[in-house]
Amino acid sequence: MANQKRVLLKLDFRQPEAFLGPLLEGLNQREFFVASEDLLPPGTRVTLEILLPLDFPPLKLKGQVEWHTRLPHVRRRRPGMGIRFEPPSPIDLELLETIGRRLKKEGTF
Repeated sequence: MANQKRVLLKLDFRQPEAFLGPLLEGLNQREFFVASEDLLPPGTRVTLEILLPLDFPPLKLKGQVEWHTRLPHVRRRRPGMGIRFEPPSPIDLELLETIGRRLKKEGTF
């Protein structure tokens, strides 16, 4: 049974390189690896607050911890958790596209 508390995790993608690489890749896969020493048990419900570039408001996604690096079957050196999240809404996807267009227009990357 899933843990009923919802934990807020803040992810910083304000740098254009982070926005273009890890953020967009994670959104496509609907999973993020969150590096952390403070591991939550699988099933814990979380809200990912994603800090975005260009002073846009944070994007919030709901998800849940699927695994962490202290589980015996997980082979990762960096401590952390795999968070699977619900798909972004159409409004959130439009926001992400707008940010990408602005970054390209400004030549930030």
